[in-house]
Amino acid sequence: MSIPDSQAAYRLLVKSMAPWPLFSSNWFRMLEGIQQITDAAVLESKNVDRDTQSSTTLWERNEQIVRFILEEGKLNLTLRLLVDFKDLQRQEQFASKLNAARQAEPNATFDDLSTIKIKAALYEQTLGVLMLCSIMSIEALQVIDFPLFIDHIGKSLEFALMHPEMVRSPDSYRRQEVLAVSYTFHILEALEQLQEDRVMEVMLEKKVLPSLVRNVVTYHPYYQTNVKKNAVMVGCCGRCSQANSLQQAISAFLNTEAFKTNQNAFLQEDEIKTFIVSLQENLIQVYLMKDTLKPDELQEYFADYSKKKLIRVSRVHWEKHDGDAFGSLCWITSRGTSPSNED
Repeated sequence: MSIPDSQAAYRLLVKSMAPWPLFSSNWFRMLEGIQQITDAAVLESKNVDRDTQSSTTLWERNEQIVRFILEEGKLNLTLRLLVDFKDLQRQEQFASKLNAARQAEPNATFDDLSTIKIKAALYEQTLGVLMLCSIMSIEALQVIDFPLFIDHIGKSLEFALMHPEMVRSPDSYRRQEVLAVSYTFHILEALEQLQEDRVMEVMLEKKVLPSLVRNVVTYHPYYQTNVKKNAVMVGCCGRCSQANSLQQAISAFLNTEAFKTNQNAFLQEDEIKTFIVSLQENLIQVYLMKDTLKPDELQEYFADYSKKKLIRVSRVHWEKHDGDAFGSLCWITSRGTSPSNED
């Protein structure tokens, strides 16, 4: 596979992206182009100064691939390709699609089944990383199809809970079931520059917060080990390391105006509140963004869901870290010692 030798060549690759039938000859050719596009996008993203990104536009930075994707109108196509692929995967339709491709092109030469499976996984992974690199620019988030994107995120998080192998596999850091968490974080981080009401309305409708909480309960240790070890290979996750992305996404969620003004709507399920209380043994640190729920408010909010246990929030740790999202500790314990007596 040759590397494009000019920006014009990369633009042509972007322009060639189309909804080709899965496993068709055109689909396999497009996969090669997507690999090249994604490799270039990751390299460009690594060189972006994230501290000054908010004060510059995409056209002022050296992110040519993302710019080509927007200029050629391929961002929502990339999303649609991801959505359609994952829908077929969840419906276990790959075999029928492969048979259809062979019948449509009887004279074409197809790889063996194991190679096709590898290429199918590569298709999801390269498109997913390309999407991540793209949405780190606010210009991309301002034109993306949010109802479709958030629906895809919600389905990916739910699928992760039903299929642990998607998160525990060696390549999980490039799968949608893990990248969906990073997508959520970047959406919420940019919320002030988006139509917040509409975005959060869809987040509520698709029950993204409950899914995030369940993923914390289920996969937190794995994120801290295996995903952390491999996430650096993704390359373009500068502001949100995948090892901490679950906590960061939930922190960003709790810091939205929509959540702060309508907590009951987002936490309708008693199970989710129970999960948060149950984290006392397995996950001591609950990350909270500054200016979101303060210790007294959090204690009051969950009091009804801890009939036999005293929910105690450490004011000492909160004050010591000045309410910082990733320094403060929210201790949920069954001990009744006064917070003022803590070390």
